[in-house]
Amino acid sequence: MKHMIDTLKIEEGKVMMCNMPFIITFTKSIYYMQKELQKVAGNSWKRIVYECGKLDVTVLQSNYFAMFHDDPAVKKLISDRRASFKFCVDEFNKMGKGKLEIIEEDADKFRFVLRLHFCGIALAYLEHETVREPVCYHFAGIFAAGTNTFFPGVEAVETKCVAKGDPYCEFVIEVPKN
Repeated sequence: MKHMIDTLKIEEGKVMMCNMPFIITFTKSIYYMQKELQKVAGNSWKRIVYECGKLDVTVLQSNYFAMFHDDPAVKKLISDRRASFKFCVDEFNKMGKGKLEIIEEDADKFRFVLRLHFCGIALAYLEHETVREPVCYHFAGIFAAGTNTFFPGVEAVETKCVAKGDPYCEFVIEVPKN
């Protein structure tokens, strides 16, 4: 089975992944963008960045499954929600965005805990400041969308963050309690 990172194509003037335009940027730029967005949008910046993460993964997964829908391994993967969830975690790790691990998995209750080591966003914040609350909303959105594909209705909340001084970033993914 082809991995998402295997679809990365770098041509002169163009980078694509899963037939989707893709940019590579420095984590310091993400820090700067989040800080500027916070000035302009107040606390709404968190939801904006979160929703961008969700959109990124929703489109990426959709394109991936469209590209390989005839692959027997992908068909099998789609039919097994737990295997699909683990596949998404493995794909994230292959992309070099940090080291993600599953700490807790309760598929029956749609509740998961993911731990992210070497989070570039949090590490970029540490170069400038220590914060009081988590800042990795983009990754929270990514994890929500990646999980939501197979476990509908879940959202992700970062509960620990390297930028706060925690040893890793941790995300709880579950159906929100009303």
